[in-house]
Amino acid sequence: MPVLFRIALLIPLALPAYGIEEFEDNAPDAEAGLSAEGNLTEGLTLPTITLKTAEGAPVLDGYVESAFWSSSPEMDLPWEMFPVRLAPAEVTTRVWVRVSSTHVYVAFEADDDDMSQLRSGVRSRDGIKNDDYVSVVVDPTGRGLRKYEFRVNPNGSVSDVLQDTPSDRYIYDWDAQWQAAARIHPHGYSVEMAIPRPQTRMASDVESAAGALPPLVILKRHHPRRVDRTLGNVFALILLEDPTAPTDREPETTTAKDGAATAANTNTSGGGRQSGNAGAMDPAEGEGISNPQEKVPKLTLVPHLVYDKNEERDIGGSFEQVDDQRLYALGFSMKYAVSEQSWLGMTVNPNYSETESDIARDSINNQFDPFQPEQRTMFVDVGEYFQTLNKAVYTRNIVQPDIAVSYLGSGQDYTTGVLLALDQQTQITMPDNLGSDTVSVTEESTALAFNSERYFGKRSLGLLGTFRSGEDYHNALLSVAGTGNLGVDDKVRGQLMVSDTEYPQRFAEDLCNSSGCTTTPPVADCELGYCAVNPFVKRAEFDSSLQGYNLQLRYKHDGPESLYWARYYDVSPDFRADLGFIKRVDFRAINFAYGRKWYFRTAEKDESQSRLRGYLVAGHMRSHEEDDALETSYTGWLEFRGSYQTTLRVGRWLRDRAVNRLDQADLSVADNAPMFREQYWQWYSQTSPFASWTLYFDGRWGRTADPENLVLGDLREMIPKLEWFSGRLSLMASLTWRSFHVDQERLYKEEFFTLRAMYYQSPKITHRMLWTHDLTKRDIDRWRGNELGKETDGIFEYTVIYQPDPKWKLLSGVRFEQEYQSDVDQRGLTAREIYFKAERILQF
Repeated sequence: MPVLFRIALLIPLALPAYGIEEFEDNAPDAEAGLSAEGNLTEGLTLPTITLKTAEGAPVLDGYVESAFWSSSPEMDLPWEMFPVRLAPAEVTTRVWVRVSSTHVYVAFEADDDDMSQLRSGVRSRDGIKNDDYVSVVVDPTGRGLRKYEFRVNPNGSVSDVLQDTPSDRYIYDWDAQWQAAARIHPHGYSVEMAIPRPQTRMASDVESAAGALPPLVILKRHHPRRVDRTLGNVFALILLEDPTAPTDREPETTTAKDGAATAANTNTSGGGRQSGNAGAMDPAEGEGISNPQEKVPKLTLVPHLVYDKNEERDIGGSFEQVDDQRLYALGFSMKYAVSEQSWLGMTVNPNYSETESDIARDSINNQFDPFQPEQRTMFVDVGEYFQTLNKAVYTRNIVQPDIAVSYLGSGQDYTTGVLLALDQQTQITMPDNLGSDTVSVTEESTALAFNSERYFGKRSLGLLGTFRSGEDYHNALLSVAGTGNLGVDDKVRGQLMVSDTEYPQRFAEDLCNSSGCTTTPPVADCELGYCAVNPFVKRAEFDSSLQGYNLQLRYKHDGPESLYWARYYDVSPDFRADLGFIKRVDFRAINFAYGRKWYFRTAEKDESQSRLRGYLVAGHMRSHEEDDALETSYTGWLEFRGSYQTTLRVGRWLRDRAVNRLDQADLSVADNAPMFREQYWQWYSQTSPFASWTLYFDGRWGRTADPENLVLGDLREMIPKLEWFSGRLSLMASLTWRSFHVDQERLYKEEFFTLRAMYYQSPKITHRMLWTHDLTKRDIDRWRGNELGKETDGIFEYTVIYQPDPKWKLLSGVRFEQEYQSDVDQRGLTAREIYFKAERILQF
């Protein structure tokens, strides 16, 4: 059973899964959670492969022909892992693995009888999720709690994913430093990878600790044709660090079925002669053929110079440089290896020069702040070490640090992270139980965070703390979190956080609807739309100290035939997590779900079976302090995954929900926040009938509440998106169309259009273009408050990235923004920017 258990913990790495937001309507990412599909097989025992430490390194050119690979045993990927467990793979994939004192080397030969159906192209980093690709996943401790996946598509584009079981997340923001090369030939494609061992967290003394488990390795091939399939194999790796130690060349394998791992066979098929891209830190930034460093650098220093002429104006006014935006900026990031598994990091004046403008566009109907991904290198690295059920550390709240330093370490039974940042700005999320808002003030603050997580078998226990402080301000948080396994398909997770906070008056003032709201008492019955204060001002109490707690408990079963979960939330009114991203406080909630899964062959030509999943979700939420009802919901979902790369998920919502307060100066809910009965359909769909085309179509349709006006109306929302690629060019066009009617008359309309183009001119040059056009129309005769009847906002960005060699990176571009405002009935250019960034990688 322990062997089966270890296999089971790796299954989520091979399987697409959907997570459900408990009380929100956000579309889930296809790999948002680690929702297990059950164990790999009943009766399959875990293969063990013993390897000598390799000497030397291969030339990474996509050809699996060198003598380096002939010294490695050949394995195959015999099983289909999704959608059907242990069905024959039906396509041949051969794999060779070698491990040196510094690197993990992996080579794949992926055969294919019909290359016209290959789904691949030159992609940006982490953009290959829907492509053909091969990957290696390393669980360095063998405990199934944290895994590192490295993917390469046939064109050499790369993706790296941190799969964190305690926080139940796939983390694509995580980026490792590694190399890969790929080649496409008439009968398939081949891939070579060189991954520094510190990037896999695989230490040289992996078995020296008492009770240590060998690392687990899963080999995968994503083979999307008419049906999306994942093929794979899994084994425990025993590494003899002394290359002179005696061992058989044959892998030690024990299987209940033939083929779980194949014995040594050095007859490799030669790769073709069509060149692909080498994926270094970006698929468009490599040389196509590269040699991995045999010695992992002790120190990596990346200085950068930024010129950013970023000007704004009101319509008809004069352009001026944006406040606190330096015209010139020098900075650097640094990473120093204290030991094989611990690092010191530092960054000075990091910037967002490579962040596009469309990452956080949301509806006026959404009362909660949108989440924004991290882009800055050191903070991306830090994110791995601060993952918990709640987002207690959200580094985008560190806006403009003069300096930030970190210490990150891991071992067989622990991970440790420490972060300290001195920020020129203070930005925090101010939560309520019906929404959230952002405090952003130009004043210095200090941010400190630490996290220590220990592993006990298949369980983990972590202690996390954060501290944010400034003039007359502090927020301190302490958290205890744990993960446990009740069986192959069953997990429990929990987290308890406590906080102590004091806010200055200027934080509340920043949240006011009009200036001076904190010095003048609000009028009686301060009505929504016409009140200077709001619930967020009330939550930013500046005349008292705030202490609170946040408790979250989760149980989840996700097996091959059934799915069910139970969740409990208890968050007190005065809990705050100012270094995190906690959008809701002052509530208690429960959430339950139960569902079943069925498998069948949809069409005769399908290579495998389709999956149908149906489940019901029920939830109830009440305010913590006054025990008033906030929401009761019942949802039924039906999901199909199968033919023509199709995913279709349709749900019916029935819920009673409070969305806002009539009297904005009163935090009570019972007689102040009317309940609305919402009934609507919601759907997500994706299909790819042709290799180069993918069509998405999401939407909502039915009766929903509008929190800005406290009315129930008819929402019609459609979100089509089309992706197309051909060779080195990829295009994406999307439209969000949203219309809200009350009494058969339109109250508002929103249209968000996006067009993005990426052209990889060569391995050294990438062009990126973005155009957005947003339109909002309101019926101001019926709208609460003073809002514009019509607003438009258009953005054009063009960026070129040039990397003459893997050590240099030059980025330059322009950005223009045009707005229309109905109050002045004028359209004009309101922002213009020209920027240049140069960075150099220095390694010692």
